[in-house]
Amino acid sequence: MGVVMRYNAKTIDMLRKPISVGKGPSIIFAERKLGIRLPESVREWYSEIDGRNVLSKYSNDDWALDPSEFARVEVCGKELVKFLVENQDVCWWGFELNGSDDPPVQVNLDPPPDNLFQYAATFSEFTYVRVFDFDRWWDEDRFLLETREPLRQLTIRQLESRFVSEPQSVGWPGVTTYRFSTSFGRIIIWHGECQADWILTAPSSDALDHLKQQVSAVW
Repeated sequence: MGVVMRYNAKTIDMLRKPISVGKGPSIIFAERKLGIRLPESVREWYSEIDGRNVLSKYSNDDWALDPSEFARVEVCGKELVKFLVENQDVCWWGFELNGSDDPPVQVNLDPPPDNLFQYAATFSEFTYVRVFDFDRWWDEDRFLLETREPLRQLTIRQLESRFVSEPQSVGWPGVTTYRFSTSFGRIIIWHGECQADWILTAPSSDALDHLKQQVSAVW
């Protein structure tokens, strides 16, 4: 299926094909239930493709809500629509109702009490980093996880000079999630106060070996 996207095009380019068709009636039901028109990037994600299925697939068994299950909530003075829940209910994600066509996404960490962090600058950035992070997740030949000491500023600068910087996130699962890409694959780093978890993913086992060689220079 050929899909043309205005907001989520970068994400679509990364998805493995074919992509399931969206569910227009769920969007209509959600808007009637919530009493709003959903932001354009959100409508696109769930109507042009089956966005719920994609967010469920590219995750760590997290619970992606169908639009008909969206919940409108107010947290820390922000009006949000909850659309994704972490698999152990440690946190959940919601996009802001701020009048934007492509609104920010917040993560609410370990409520109650509410601990709100801006996870992505836009909804389309959120879909991008989710697929970026979870493509090839736990694939035996194309995935590597290494736990090391917390990142130093020198290490971050070295990564920025050697690789393409991708969007960062805060709040979950580390204090900050750093992302980088290279011709051999992707680098995701969950940086916390006590450790940094390095995740390397690649399109093949040979590419993963090359990526590890590149990264080992800054470990």
